[in-house]
Amino acid sequence: MSANKPQSAPNNGQDDGLDDLLRQLRDQPVPEPRPFFYTRVRARLDAQNALETPRASRTWLLHRPTYALLLGLLVLGVNVGVVLHFKQRLPEQPAVAATHYDAFVAEYQLDPFALPLPQ
Repeated sequence: MSANKPQSAPNNGQDDGLDDLLRQLRDQPVPEPRPFFYTRVRARLDAQNALETPRASRTWLLHRPTYALLLGLLVLGVNVGVVLHFKQRLPEQPAVAATHYDAFVAEYQLDPFALPLPQ
C-alpha cells in the first residue's frame, strides 16, 4: 500500500450501487438557463407599470391642487385664530411717559422723591 492513499473499509457490495448512481448524476449535462428569462419578465413588468403610471399620475395631479388649497386654508385659519386669541388677551398699554426718567419710575414703581434728579 502506498502512504498517500488513506485506507478505506472493505467494500461489501452495497456501495457499488451508490457509486454507480453518483457517477450517473455527475455525467448528466448541466442544464442551461432559459435565455433572456429575466429580460422578458422585466419587459412585462415595465409594460404593466406603463399602463398603470399615467392613471396614477393623473389622479395625483387632480388631487394635488385640492391638497394645496386645503393646506393653505388650514394655515390661514390657524394664523387668524392665533391673532384673534392674542388680540383679545392684550392688556391696554398705559400712556407713554414724557421722559425716560418718568417711564423708569413708573415701571419700577419708585418714589420719585427718593431718587436724585438728573441734572
